[in-house]
Amino acid sequence: MTSRATASPPPRSWAGSAPPSAPTPPPEPRRRRPFSQANRQLVDLDQGRFASCLYAHLDLAHRRAVLATAGHPPPILRHPDGQAEVLPLPPGLLLGIDPDADYPSAEIPLPPGTVLALYTDGLVETPGVDLDDAMSGLAVQLSRARHQPMEQLAFMHTIDLAYVGRGLHEELAAYIADQHDYYADEGVHVTLHDGCAWDEERLRRCATIGLGRALLSRLTDGTPWVALSVNTHRPLFWFLARPGLTSLPDLAGRRLAVHARHTAPGCFARIVLRRAGLDPDRDLHTVVRAPGDYRLDLRGLHDGGIDAACVGSTMAPEAVAAEHGWRLLAWVGDHFRIPTVGVAVDPTHIAPDDPAVQAVVRAHRRALRVIHDDPDTTVRHIRTFLGGQTAEEARAHYETFIAPYFTADGLADLEVGEAAITAVAAELGVPADITAAEIYRTATTAP
Repeated sequence: MTSRATASPPPRSWAGSAPPSAPTPPPEPRRRRPFSQANRQLVDLDQGRFASCLYAHLDLAHRRAVLATAGHPPPILRHPDGQAEVLPLPPGLLLGIDPDADYPSAEIPLPPGTVLALYTDGLVETPGVDLDDAMSGLAVQLSRARHQPMEQLAFMHTIDLAYVGRGLHEELAAYIADQHDYYADEGVHVTLHDGCAWDEERLRRCATIGLGRALLSRLTDGTPWVALSVNTHRPLFWFLARPGLTSLPDLAGRRLAVHARHTAPGCFARIVLRRAGLDPDRDLHTVVRAPGDYRLDLRGLHDGGIDAACVGSTMAPEAVAAEHGWRLLAWVGDHFRIPTVGVAVDPTHIAPDDPAVQAVVRAHRRALRVIHDDPDTTVRHIRTFLGGQTAEEARAHYETFIAPYFTADGLADLEVGEAAITAVAAELGVPADITAAEIYRTATTAP
């Protein structure tokens, strides 16, 4: 970012002489033509060079500012009441493109307690993320950090964090960390992304929540993911079935909606089916669909298009089963354990000891303490994910699947990790050539 800021001198001191009889009204700000000279010079220097720039003339004596932009993201203004907004500045071309370009300015008041935040475009420009959404998210973070010292706020770290599955399983800890301002408290601005459809190359440039997908990637293509925090070892997926089916072996010859075999939930489901004595490729008819939205599965169960479905944590399956007279055949977490969600990075792109990563880990561990120590708050958050479920149903789901099995400290059980690596590698048909200690490095993460 290139920026320029100037300040008007403070008011004169009237020592030794009488002040004027009436206050002098603030002068009208000088109308400036920001960028004109710099823009022409850049055009003359090299037709192939251009730059973004933000201009800010601060009149501290009269508490106002004149702002203009040359292709640069506009500042964020936090008002004295803590509300923040992205300033709607008139647009201007990048410098170095058109020698006759006009750069209109805008004047804003700066009452006491106002914060004017200027930032580099790299903070908000991420491939695949809408720029307006990113700037609005930054404004929200600035608003939530209103009680932080300015020195801490100015040096806040930033990181992109992607989830690769929807629902409580992946999103609960991050949601609590965000809602309770733990990210801001720990000095990190987190941009949360839906990475469900991202390819591996794009995902590895972020921190990720999906530890199951990270393990599959490490085993199949050698991406050196390392997990720094673990939320649970019990995958939140369930086998939901129509009446008449009472156990997993009853799925023989039936139609089962399930995730693709190369995905983490698909792999987990296949492991569980094999342990129930079923060959997923021969003993039942699989209807493969993408993870995430399970409403089509519910429709298929209702109209008989499928006999069963492996569903995730966008619903409380036990409540859904009771409502429709269906059967909950099995919880995947009862049959297969694996460090399955948390925080992981690819050290090729993000160092595990990066301050932003460590701040996210600390924030998530604080969220895990909320899950353990504050059931009422956690149930309230859970209801935002379980649409249509009552408070009583959400609490029952929390007490059955969340509270007993989410970790309180973010640490991985390495014995569980070793067994999971062996099982996943066998299902994928690849060597189990890594140890749990190599991928699950939670014990070495700063508390």
